[in-house]
Amino acid sequence: MLSERGRVRRIHMPIVKIENISQESILGIWKITENADVLLQEAILSEEELNELSRITNFRRKKEWLSARIILKSLMKSIGVPYEGTYKNEFSKPYLIRNGFHISIAHSFPLAGAMIHKSKPCGMDIEMPKPSLFYIAPKFLNNREDEWIIRKPMDLCLAWAAKEVMYKLCGKKDLSFRENLTLEPYECRSKGEIHVEVNDEGERERVALEYEQIDEMMVCYSL
Repeated sequence: MLSERGRVRRIHMPIVKIENISQESILGIWKITENADVLLQEAILSEEELNELSRITNFRRKKEWLSARIILKSLMKSIGVPYEGTYKNEFSKPYLIRNGFHISIAHSFPLAGAMIHKSKPCGMDIEMPKPSLFYIAPKFLNNREDEWIIRKPMDLCLAWAAKEVMYKLCGKKDLSFRENLTLEPYECRSKGEIHVEVNDEGERERVALEYEQIDEMMVCYSL
């Protein structure tokens, strides 16, 4: 989009959060305020990403999708690494072009975010506490979790977000939220840590995740 003087208008998305999670990982979250045309001017997209974008017809979804990639580009710039776009593997997990760093992206209007880890897989998710979570809870909560989880919007939102993070972290399409991922009992607060047990083909692993409520939404990410 051009300004009155014919120059490309630069985006100035409000920064909600930029944080170094560790010496090897960084996370960023922005609030989406620009339209899709302005976002497209700022994005660096691979051919695969342009094809994916062309299939998105919902305008809000398009803004979310573009914003997450702009954030990723900004994080790469902040650590002094060139950014050439992303591609996805057979499980739809995104990777950087010509770079070995691990990434995760997430968006749920009006927030979008990205995460980078230099040496190991990472995952993040952004969710809104929607009424639909009450109806689909039996599909992602198992019997052990049903015994203790509180059926409140933000509690269910955290449960869903944590399992989404684990799904991204593991990068396997056949991973079942209900059968392979079990949350340990937690008290949902404005910020904290949550633990998930992963049971994948008989191998069990306990994983710690961080979460934080931002603008009435739930942000969850791996450490």
